[in-house]
Amino acid sequence: TFDALVASAAPDDPHFEGTLAGYFPPQLAAFREAMLKHRLRREIIATCLADDLVNMGGPTFVDRVRETVRASTPEIAVAFEIARCVFDFDAHAARIDALDVIAPAATQTMLHQEMGRALIRAVYYLVRRGRARGDVAAAIAAYRPAVEAQRAEIWLTLTDQERARAEARAERYVADGAPADLARDTAMLSPFMAALDVADLAQRSGWPVGPAARVFRAVAARFGLDRLRGAAMAFTLDSHWDRLALRRTLEELYEDQRLIAEAVTRQAGAAPATADAGFALQAVDAWIAANAERAAMLSGAMADLEATGAWTFAKTILAAAEVRGLSTAGA
Repeated sequence: TFDALVASAAPDDPHFEGTLAGYFPPQLAAFREAMLKHRLRREIIATCLADDLVNMGGPTFVDRVRETVRASTPEIAVAFEIARCVFDFDAHAARIDALDVIAPAATQTMLHQEMGRALIRAVYYLVRRGRARGDVAAAIAAYRPAVEAQRAEIWLTLTDQERARAEARAERYVADGAPADLARDTAMLSPFMAALDVADLAQRSGWPVGPAARVFRAVAARFGLDRLRGAAMAFTLDSHWDRLALRRTLEELYEDQRLIAEAVTRQAGAAPATADAGFALQAVDAWIAANAERAAMLSGAMADLEATGAWTFAKTILAAAEVRGLSTAGA
């Protein structure tokens, strides 16, 4: 990772001047200009970024992302930095680390792993959207306000399925010794990463973030995408290739959900700033009514697959193909 970063343009991004300054003792803050001219400036930035990536994401982080979205190491590292700043993962990690000698080490590890899984999903999204190939500060500024706007209401906008899964995780973390507030905040990280999808949905549709989030979730609830995703995340797959296919499928499901939500917002027109969950469901239902034949094909396929028993890997792939068919058929 270090060598790839040094060989890339990533260390030259002005955003990482703060990383460079943070490498030196605070007593040297007055010598910032000299820091910027340091002959090992790029190497210092690459070292700090590579270390942070491994410490927060784990030693296999880059490989897992690369094989899923086919990105370069510098792109992955830049996307990591954007996600880290947008969601303030450093602050969350500090809360987990503060449990030293307070909670079992195994509990801290479990909380860090949950955060790492959420971070991976955010990096997937940013890489796929091309955000890792531009100005880092601009990407952070584009997403952070929308993400923060959703943070306070995330539990209210989740679908029933998503909320039930998050609450179950939170209860497990508390039972294992985590404080209730940290357990709850960690449990919601996975669904909270969809705040990036919602941010782009709001930007493309011109809708306020709150209503856009409710439409995004309403699409998942109406078509059972939340149930499908929840079941798929619980699979135990022995084959590396099956796990890779599943990761790509789950990421594409989020993209399809956003595309369908964009179609809903286009048909609905402008949304009131205070649009509630009922408004969102009505907008989705109106879109379904206007696209009855195609929507019925997806709903029918989902019902048929669910009627034959528990979700399996093969059934998930088939269902995802049906969802893609709806999202790309001129919706």
